[in-house]
Amino acid sequence: MFGPDGDLPLDSEIVRQKFAALAEEIRTRTGNDRTPEQVAQGFLAIAVEKMASAIKKSRFSAVMTSPNTPSAASAEPEDSTLA
Repeated sequence: MFGPDGDLPLDSEIVRQKFAALAEEIRTRTGNDRTPEQVAQGFLAIAVEKMASAIKKSRFSAVMTSPNTPSAASAEPEDSTLA
């Protein structure tokens, strides 16, 4: 998964050190005292949001470019009592 050949495990100690350094930098620059775990959770939340947004855009694009999808102007109402 990691390393030049993608066959190395995650080095959890290095990850802890890097997030601790990021937490310290955030505290120094902003005064916001976050734990390394809170910083990591913030990164995770952003990554999840970005992936969800990309999936939504991809699905919307696939639906809109499908030859079987009627355009909004020509779509019939599903319930004929509303027409």
